[in-house]
Amino acid sequence: MKDVTLGGVEVIDTTEKAVLIAWTVASEEHTSWVPRSLCLDGDTLNIGDTDVCVAKWFANKEDLPWEG
Repeated sequence: MKDVTLGGVEVIDTTEKAVLIAWTVASEEHTSWVPRSLCLDGDTLNIGDTDVCVAKWFANKEDLPWEG
């Protein structure tokens, strides 16, 4: 699985199975739930984390901001 690092995101909420990330584009805030199973180190992500790596196919599908 090819992973990418999301740029400019912050984890703002968590559940056992997913994390809610937020980012801002042109003064507009966006959010998206990301399954922990698709995150590199998904088991350890907590509120406030900004280093989020996800499967590239998922980032593209959900139009998430990624670097690279």
